[in-house]
Amino acid sequence: MSYRAGDAARRARERYELKQAAAEFYRKLSVTERLEEALNSTFCLGPEDVYGHLANYFAQFSKPPTICQIRGRKVLDGTGEPTVEAEVFCTVKNMDKRICSSVISAASEHPKASKGPEQESNHSADIAIQWLNDLSPKLRGMSPDEQHKIDQLLSDFYQPKIEEEKERRQMEREASPMPLQPEPSPVTSPAPGKKKGSGKGKKAAVVEKPIPPEETPEAVVPGSPAIGALSLAVAKASSVLSKTPLYLHIRALRNEKLPTEFFMPTPMISILSCGTSSPGKLNLMKEVLVIPQTGLTVQQSLDMALMLQNQIVKQINAASKTGNKGKYEVLSGTFKSPDEMIDLYVDLINRQPAILALLDPLRKEDTVQWESLAKALGSKCYLFADAASKPICKLLESGSMNSPPCSGTVIKHTNEITISQLLGVFKLIEGENRVAVLGCPYKESVGDSTADLAVGLGARFVKLGGLLRGERTTKYNRLLAIEDELTQAGALGFWTKNEFPVLCEVQNQPGPQETPETQ
Repeated sequence: MSYRAGDAARRARERYELKQAAAEFYRKLSVTERLEEALNSTFCLGPEDVYGHLANYFAQFSKPPTICQIRGRKVLDGTGEPTVEAEVFCTVKNMDKRICSSVISAASEHPKASKGPEQESNHSADIAIQWLNDLSPKLRGMSPDEQHKIDQLLSDFYQPKIEEEKERRQMEREASPMPLQPEPSPVTSPAPGKKKGSGKGKKAAVVEKPIPPEETPEAVVPGSPAIGALSLAVAKASSVLSKTPLYLHIRALRNEKLPTEFFMPTPMISILSCGTSSPGKLNLMKEVLVIPQTGLTVQQSLDMALMLQNQIVKQINAASKTGNKGKYEVLSGTFKSPDEMIDLYVDLINRQPAILALLDPLRKEDTVQWESLAKALGSKCYLFADAASKPICKLLESGSMNSPPCSGTVIKHTNEITISQLLGVFKLIEGENRVAVLGCPYKESVGDSTADLAVGLGARFVKLGGLLRGERTTKYNRLLAIEDELTQAGALGFWTKNEFPVLCEVQNQPGPQETPETQ
């Protein structure tokens, strides 16, 4: 009897202690009070879905989601070459869920450096997947809202990889024989006023300035797309979890307070592609872009460009040739020096004042000519640098937009560029009163995030290519959707004029500016 009595007392004491522990556990978390509040509000409101109401009520008290896993897998980009997709998994309400993913192509700032054998693309994608696996435990437990902290972690992870790649390339250069580099020689051209074949004897020649050789484009570090893709995936995960459109999330990262009015970027739409894939020859231009007048919606701009494209594309076959030994081939067999190109552009703009912008009118090596062109045309049209611009990392390091002197630059989200770096370079561009163009890389990928980035970052123009191919039309469709959302919210603003940045302290005639009254 004494044994049974003692055992019953022990069980009673354990139950009492358990009840006390449970009461203390719920007391610390205020569960009893919140249950009472939830039940009272449910009774007063009388919702049709009682359990849905209770779930929404208690959701506000749940712990914020945290990253639990990063996963990478190999996919194909818009050109059919392998690249990496970064997937973000988060712990949400005690459950691990796949939130979103992002794909970024391994593209160089220079198109020529982007073209490599498929084995290199496969190798880069494999390295990127390994990097994402290595980064997974480093990001575990972090909130997707910690964008800048995560981007700094990614940059710190990437920096040693750059040094390793530099050492590897240096060893390869030392192991391979160096080819002899011929010194640049002066180029001679016939004296002005002399017709071909006229006169006897030797032709008079004019010695031109030596043309600087083309700089070697910076190669892509294998695996680097893992950094940019993961940074974007984290931003997308934060927007998904907060049920906020990505463009609003990006703008919130940029500004503490959201603006009351958003301006849609003006699309720069390709209607003629003069690249190597196009038949025929149009050697001066790489592509012909349509820039709609100010005051138009994106929908109106696309309708206008589509009609124009359908009319022109049937009549003109175009292709481009970039030049020969630093010279520009305007017509087949006709080359012009950088100095002669300035005269050509000035004459072109004077005869065709409707031309609003020149994109990469000169090479980045032609620094003196860029300055001359800025003085001559800087107040009459935009002079944008794309391949002629410095990479984003170097722009942030230098803190200057003056090399080359241009109205603005085309920014592309590729490789190791993080969202924080995009925010930084847009701040730099605006701080120097320049114009930002957000563009797609040479090897674009399927996805519509570029449209959200353009609106969220506040780009003045967006360059997505022509109105064809799924990876491009997806981005245009997203622009239309964002415009519709802003219209419904009464937050859509319109550009009223094109303002050309002051590039040089010279007395130029004012350039054409569009206003709603003059259109």
